[in-house]
Amino acid sequence: MDAERKDREDMNTYKERLLTEHIKRRFHSHLTRWRCMTDATRSAPPLIVGPGGVTLAGKTTITTKLKESLAQSPFGSRSLRVAIFSIDGELASNSTRSLPGALTEQNRRLYSDLYLTHQELTELAAAHPRNKLLHGRGQPGTHDMQLGLVCLQRLRGINGSFAADSQYAIATKGSVHLPIFDKSQFDGEGDRSDKTVQVEAPVDIVIFEGWCLGFAPIGREQIERRYKEAVQRAKPELKTRDDNQSDGEKAPYFLQHNIESLLELDERLGEYERKWYPLIDDFIQLRPVAPTSSTGAAATAPGSASAAGGLENVFQWRLQAEHTMMTSNGGKGMTDEQVRTFVERYMPGYELWAEQVTHEARRWHGKGLRVDIGPQREVVSVSEF
Repeated sequence: MDAERKDREDMNTYKERLLTEHIKRRFHSHLTRWRCMTDATRSAPPLIVGPGGVTLAGKTTITTKLKESLAQSPFGSRSLRVAIFSIDGELASNSTRSLPGALTEQNRRLYSDLYLTHQELTELAAAHPRNKLLHGRGQPGTHDMQLGLVCLQRLRGINGSFAADSQYAIATKGSVHLPIFDKSQFDGEGDRSDKTVQVEAPVDIVIFEGWCLGFAPIGREQIERRYKEAVQRAKPELKTRDDNQSDGEKAPYFLQHNIESLLELDERLGEYERKWYPLIDDFIQLRPVAPTSSTGAAATAPGSASAAGGLENVFQWRLQAEHTMMTSNGGKGMTDEQVRTFVERYMPGYELWAEQVTHEARRWHGKGLRVDIGPQREVVSVSEF
């Protein structure tokens, strides 16, 4: 047990060091580029880094550790100043109702998030009665795009560097208030809180994270083609996804939804691409992969079978998290079947849009880092894109 724990700790330390070094290199390039563009005495805008990856891949934990690591990591004569901004994060403390009106992000392990208000989420679901993906928060389309854009622009301008970066920055007076979504409201459906997370200048790096960050539309033609091909492969009857089924191809999760629902999300992803992605300087993708041989080797080519098979890791990670929680709260939580149903709702996004993260059209192309992780969240391979 102690040996296993040590192995996990060593791997976590390795991931932290790997990502810290990547971000420091990107920040150095960011500063160099800024100084070439403008007067060296002007403060550079923060480098905005977008970690994205499947739920429970360790993204939030790594984000928190990265902030600590970068803050302790010397950069010239000082340490780096880091702020965290999440599109779907969690408060690391109790309900926001017990917290003061403005929370200082630098001094608390807190995450903002960008969901629509409860009323807006309710109206969204009512407007799309056949689209289960838009019933409740989480999916592309359930975030407040304009609010996110303004927050990113204000963070870009927090150091007073907006004049030379005016296309993507809004002048601020040294601080930015980020929204919080209180998930305890409305019996767990949640609502935007009147509390905020306050970020104060100066800021060197903004870690802007989210499970679907980097997803981008693939277009009607490709969705219709992939849907049709999946239906044809699934005939004469849809294959089940029994955990014990190991032979043959399993039907993709997106076939659980009508094609109109998928096209709706694809269209909504266009707004993420237009509004948010131009402000992201660098990207880190955490991608689960599955072993493809008895040696445990994993194929990690984009779109490979093992990359798709790696999504099954998410179910085990979510089950582990649920079981751990239940051991400490008297057994309260979801059944294994409920956990599977919960996780399945997110799978179409990974199947259809996750590979768009590395597309050459992305602003961060040529500056991104992909980390493939195995069933124990161990690093399998690392590549740049």
